[in-house]
Amino acid sequence: MAQRPESGDAESARRLAEKLDSVRRDCASEDEDERRRLLREALEGEVGSLPGKQADHLVAAVRDQLIAEARGREQRIAELEQQAAELRARLEDAGSERDQLIAENEALRSGSEGATAVAGDPNVLAKIREGLKLMTDEKEVTADELGLPASEARFFRMFQALLGFALNYEMGVNLLLTEFSIGPAGGMDTQQFKGYVRHVRERFRGCLDNKEGSLRELKEILKKNSRFLIDLNSAYTSCVYAGSRKVLESMDPQPALEKSKKRVMGFNFEEAFNSINRTHGDLNNLTRSELWHQFYYKPFREKLSGYIDSQDGAD
Repeated sequence: MAQRPESGDAESARRLAEKLDSVRRDCASEDEDERRRLLREALEGEVGSLPGKQADHLVAAVRDQLIAEARGREQRIAELEQQAAELRARLEDAGSERDQLIAENEALRSGSEGATAVAGDPNVLAKIREGLKLMTDEKEVTADELGLPASEARFFRMFQALLGFALNYEMGVNLLLTEFSIGPAGGMDTQQFKGYVRHVRERFRGCLDNKEGSLRELKEILKKNSRFLIDLNSAYTSCVYAGSRKVLESMDPQPALEKSKKRVMGFNFEEAFNSINRTHGDLNNLTRSELWHQFYYKPFREKLSGYIDSQDGAD
């Protein structure tokens, strides 16, 4: 087997490869046998005068170089094919979107049936309304199942997302109020809360059914709920101060010292120290939940209740 060329042979191998490539291009119009003959003559003309081992090294170097170039071309071709496939896919998506926009534009210009749908075809609006009503019954439906045209499918999906957010947000607010025992939701048991959930869904459904006064009621509830996260954060921030103050007050040595005061002998400092030490140990052994309920929960609940009550009064 021919050995790989030394670094000094690399330039000779490059020149020989270029010479053979030039011959190949010049005889591209010849038949295969003639091309082989001309290439063989060119190769023998370059290496025929070299010693056998040097000639083998040079031919091996040219072969390795041609193989590496061929592999590089194959890899580049594969990369270009992948890029072309991705570009074709993007062009197909863009073409589909373009065709849809063109169709909608032409419908609007011509006043055709498509334009009527965009302007408010009662059948399309009825389908959208029906799909949203199904959401209030905890049922999901797609635009395809409703038979909506592509121009209205996005509109329907947008309102689906908005309605889903409004429903889930109000449920979340009232679940927290139930957990904190605040407001009307605070005293509900599981069965009562399920009834309240139905009431929330019926409120949205009333708007979809054009029920008198339903929109005003919904707007008031949404306005109130829009303040909830701000009020929740404010109540938490204020309770951190109030609760921490109670923790520090429980460790104040003065009350313990006053309790240990003797009528004749003055203060019993050992008794006071032991009392303070026990208090510190009791605090240190409290879990997070116990610490929260003992010092922080009451001021938090009072503050958040105040926010809820003030909003109810404003309504």
